[in-house]
Amino acid sequence: GCERPRLLKNSVLDCSESANLVGNWPAGTICKHICDKGFVIPQSREHLNEIACLDDGKWNETDSLECVERQNPQLSQGCKDEVVVVDGHNVSFPVAVEAPTFGAFNGTYATVNCSTMEVATYGSHIIACDAVDSELGTESSCVFNVTAFAPGCAPFQSDPYSRVSCSADRNATGGRLHPVGDVCEYICQQHGYVIPQSKLDSAVKECRPNGSWSDEDFHLCEKQLVPIPASGCEDV
Repeated sequence: GCERPRLLKNSVLDCSESANLVGNWPAGTICKHICDKGFVIPQSREHLNEIACLDDGKWNETDSLECVERQNPQLSQGCKDEVVVVDGHNVSFPVAVEAPTFGAFNGTYATVNCSTMEVATYGSHIIACDAVDSELGTESSCVFNVTAFAPGCAPFQSDPYSRVSCSADRNATGGRLHPVGDVCEYICQQHGYVIPQSKLDSAVKECRPNGSWSDEDFHLCEKQLVPIPASGCEDV
């Protein structure tokens, strides 16, 4: 028979046969190491876990087997919110998304899969990524935003009777474009001019992420006219 096999730290031994009175296992006995909770034998070494007591009284075991702590992949790079300006010249759609990097067992890197690897439209996009350490059978995940903006919105000519007040300084984009998020409001400054009730919703415009204004009606202030009777209201 075989004497007790080498004991692995953080594990218990599970054998097909029991030891005899002198503490030996009969030839043909198969034993496996069961790791304690929170520990695992790396997948690439799992095939070494099953050992047998040979006829020569020795176990066919190896020194390279160990129960290691079960750790989730650790984020080492990326997974940060990003803003991309898509001007159609230097940067165009689709914009590639860089997958984050996760450290895994024994200095390796986890396998990472993300919900998408590119964005093709303006606006904010949520990117969800999963990382798998195949050696330890553990997973991690992270989420980040990629926001694609146009360089800005084109300046517009308002009617001569209004004053337009904007929330952002156009000089921030070289004086040519309104930055994304800029909000402009029309105010009639000439006496006797008003914005018709039907156009009040157009009095406030916002520069959208795709470089267009939320409303395209730029001539709002009109002369306030007193209603003139077309018929009736005459002495009979």
